[in-house]
Amino acid sequence: MIKLFRFLLGYVEFEFINGFSEGFINDCFEKEILIQNITLCENGFNAICRISTYKELHKIALKNGGKVKILKKHGLPFFLAPLNEQVLFWALFYLLLFSRF
Repeated sequence: MIKLFRFLLGYVEFEFINGFSEGFINDCFEKEILIQNITLCENGFNAICRISTYKELHKIALKNGGKVKILKKHGLPFFLAPLNEQVLFWALFYLLLFSRF
């Protein structure tokens, strides 16, 4: 169920490098930013977070002497973003017009 919500809302997999990892995680906890699936890498760690909270991570990373970089983008919002709004509108219109209820 959690995977379904993550997919519908969208999330990013990011990397925190060259900084004080423990301070970064503590600051995220204090500001109620939820980061999950933390795994260690050479110079820091990888984790995932919601799209809406990613921008806030940059300030926290600078405060702790590190950088945040997106590794992968996951979810429905990233899949639908490149679609033209008109194409989406006409596809929904076609489905509603020609579907038999």
